[in-house]
Amino acid sequence: MRIFAYGVMMLAMLSAHSAAFAGEAPAKAQEVWRIFLEGVAQKDVEIVASVSRFPIVSNDLGGGNIVSKKALASKFKAIFTENFRECLAKGKLEAGTKPGDWGVDCNGVIFGLLEKNGDYRFAYIENINE
Repeated sequence: MRIFAYGVMMLAMLSAHSAAFAGEAPAKAQEVWRIFLEGVAQKDVEIVASVSRFPIVSNDLGGGNIVSKKALASKFKAIFTENFRECLAKGKLEAGTKPGDWGVDCNGVIFGLLEKNGDYRFAYIENINE
């Protein structure tokens, strides 16, 4: 029985280790992203705002930084167009350039999460084409 328990423990450790090397986002980031995608798909500003950290830094899309939920509401349709909604739904979170940075690249426009004190939030939109 001890050998079986040891084997199960080793398998669990290897699985977690290989997930990290496979480039999978942490579970907390994936959960925030799932909620974010739900809000985007439903065109629901409240849901998206609930998983956002303001100001949402934006170098282009949305006319610059989005400083509040009210500003997000006024720019929501312009930012989350049908093309971006489809891309985000199909995209996979990929590691960014800094620790705790995860995003989805939609033809050079990256929608990203940042981690602060173990808490992930939608925090930036970066148009790398500009």
